[in-house]
Amino acid sequence: MGIRFSAGEVLAVAEQIERNGATFYEAAAEQAVTAEVQKMLRDLSQWESGHQALFASMREQLSDREREAVTYDPDDQLAGYLSAVADTQVFSRARTGADLLGGQQDEAAMIRKAIALEHESIAFYMSMRPLVPPRLGQAHLDTVVLEEYGHVAQLTARLAAVR
Repeated sequence: MGIRFSAGEVLAVAEQIERNGATFYEAAAEQAVTAEVQKMLRDLSQWESGHQALFASMREQLSDREREAVTYDPDDQLAGYLSAVADTQVFSRARTGADLLGGQQDEAAMIRKAIALEHESIAFYMSMRPLVPPRLGQAHLDTVVLEEYGHVAQLTARLAAVR
C-alpha cells in the first residue's frame, strides 16, 4: 500500500502554506515603493490569513475518520515530513518576500509573481489530491483548490486594472 494522507494532514499543510503566504506578502509589502502597492500586498497577506483560518476551521470540523492517520508512523516522522513540505513549497519560509519577488517593485510585476505563486500552490494541492482517498476527506482538498483559484481570479482582475 502506498502512502495515503488524511484530510486532516493535508489541511494542516494547507494552513502552514497559507501562514507562509501571509508572511511572504507582509515581507514583500515592506519592499514596495508606493503606498498603493504596499496596500495590495497587505491585502494579499490578509487573504492568506483568512484562508489559513478557513482551513483550520475545516480541519476542526472533520470527522474522526477524516482526521485519522492512515499510514503507520510510530515515530511521527510523517508529520515532520509534511511540515517540511509546507515550509519549502510555494511560499517558502527560507526565502523572504523580497527574494521571491526578485527585486521587482512595480505593481504589475508583483501581481504576476503572486499569480505564479498561487498557481504553484494549486499544483501542489492537486499533486496531493490522489494521496487523499475520498473516504478520508478528498472533498475538503477540493475546497482548498477552489479557494486558491479564487486568489488567482482576484489577482488577475487586479492585474487587468493596473495595465
